[in-house]
Amino acid sequence: MWPKPRDASITVDLTVDAEPLAAVVEAVREAGYRVTPTAIVVRAIGDVLDEFPDLNVDLRGGKLRQRNAIDTWVTMTDAEGRLTGRRVDELHERDLLDVQEEITQHGEAHRSGDKTSSKAIHTIVQYTPLVVLRAAVRVLEFLIHTLRLPLGAFGVDREGTGAVHVTNVGPFGFRHAAAPIPPITANAYLVTVGEIHEAPVVHEGEIEARRVLPITGTIDHRAVVGLNAGPWAAYFEQQLTDPEALVGYLPGEVAAEIDLGDLPEAGEAKANLSPQFSL
Repeated sequence: MWPKPRDASITVDLTVDAEPLAAVVEAVREAGYRVTPTAIVVRAIGDVLDEFPDLNVDLRGGKLRQRNAIDTWVTMTDAEGRLTGRRVDELHERDLLDVQEEITQHGEAHRSGDKTSSKAIHTIVQYTPLVVLRAAVRVLEFLIHTLRLPLGAFGVDREGTGAVHVTNVGPFGFRHAAAPIPPITANAYLVTVGEIHEAPVVHEGEIEARRVLPITGTIDHRAVVGLNAGPWAAYFEQQLTDPEALVGYLPGEVAAEIDLGDLPEAGEAKANLSPQFSL
């Protein structure tokens, strides 16, 4: 999908103090529900795009286009490592369990073989000569993102693949990974969720072992420059490390079962914005 490397991307490394997040995940499970860090990150991204609408853009015909819908594209894999994805829409208006259910149902359908269109695409890719496949990808990019034609067979409508591409590398055992933005998605941002693990952290002046969640963002430099990165990055950090904000994503009846007094106090998150321009 990629031509010669000539794009300029910014990578953002964010190490989130995951003690509050992990405690909320455990409390939700004790209440009889399932929620994953990836779903929490996806829901938090919806809040960021709602709070900072100037970020809600994609790339059409090489130009930034303002989006009205607040959505993300979530990538998942099946048992054989084949990728599929689904756009999760209107994130800012949905509760966390609703977001989790949509992601889970799509993943289970893909793994069970119910997503026949996805299997057909993988078969075509496997047996098509590379030169033909490369030309086909260019044509698809033009049809989907320049002409904005809905291509139902490929699971894409006029709104494409959303504003942000989210993928989880934790199941592969990776704690940290910086992924490139696939040009065919027209996303301006890609967020990689790593594996929660224990690490030495300076907390209230003391070094202690705490659970952390690495999150890596790849940002198209046409969409964001350093001067406007600080406020939304800080807001994203705050949402992911504040147990009250995380519980606020839950349906009211589930949130009522969780005692905020039993959760850790708000944690800390450190962001490292490092421009990495390809040559």
